[in-house]
Amino acid sequence: MATASDLPNPLMPSDFPVLNTEIVALWRQLFFDPVLSGNDDIACATCHHPALGTGDAMSLSIGEGGLGLGCLREVVNGNAPKARIPRAAPALFNLGAREFSVMFHDGRVQLNREAMYGIAMPEGRTLERPVPTALAAQNILLILSHDEMEGHPGENPIADAIGAEIIHGPNGAWQQITDKVEAIDEYRMAFDWIIGKNQPLHITDIGNALSQFITYEFCATDSPFDQYLNGKDDAYADAGRGMISGIEDDKYRFRTPSLRNMTLSAPYEHNGAYSDLEAMVRHHLDRFEGPGIYDRRQAALHELGESAKD
Repeated sequence: MATASDLPNPLMPSDFPVLNTEIVALWRQLFFDPVLSGNDDIACATCHHPALGTGDAMSLSIGEGGLGLGCLREVVNGNAPKARIPRAAPALFNLGAREFSVMFHDGRVQLNREAMYGIAMPEGRTLERPVPTALAAQNILLILSHDEMEGHPGENPIADAIGAEIIHGPNGAWQQITDKVEAIDEYRMAFDWIIGKNQPLHITDIGNALSQFITYEFCATDSPFDQYLNGKDDAYADAGRGMISGIEDDKYRFRTPSLRNMTLSAPYEHNGAYSDLEAMVRHHLDRFEGPGIYDRRQAALHELGESAKD
């Protein structure tokens, strides 16, 4: 059983970088724009959509070459990936918090003082300039994936460069992606405000922009669990005998009722949680797993008016 010492510390504003909301708003469109892809057909949001829990609600994703979102996404052209993305699209919630120092399922991007600019990257993908977070580094590595965003050699110049392992430099894949973004006046004007009008755009500027948007937009720190971690534990809970005796060990203990005519006296439990006797018995066969698999539809409940629900 978990104890207070097993619980994580609550997330505080100090756990996140300070962001300018006006700047963050500038990068929202970039997250939803397919301009970062080689064939202009997939955006970051395609596999990390807010409506799908910042993922794509699928076990394995269809990346570049698909059309649609989530379960409606399908392959639409002959150059699509030969296989699905081999890993599920991870959620983005709170990735901007300082505690996240390792990115990707396999940890191939992580903070490391001995690495170039303090962030370890895969071979051939080292950073050209420093970035403030591992999340920003992840953003510019992800867009080099053939199957996820850039397409395959022969489809576009960026995919050709990646296939030839030309990543860095003026003709590299990162610079080609950057040039596509810089060619759009709206983005160039936005970056003018951030990096200066006469400063050439760099791929790390794009990584930082996406990182700021993800950090701000997908910050989730006010769930009931977060509120509990922050000391708000005044939600109603029927603690049974403990409410009467005040003894900690009495919490959630209830009188065992008579079993007389039990098959006729559904629903069962002190709160009528089970309408089916067998389901109630099975619940008690494993008192740890039982609550986790409980289906609320087993309760017999009247419909309440809006005022009663409040």
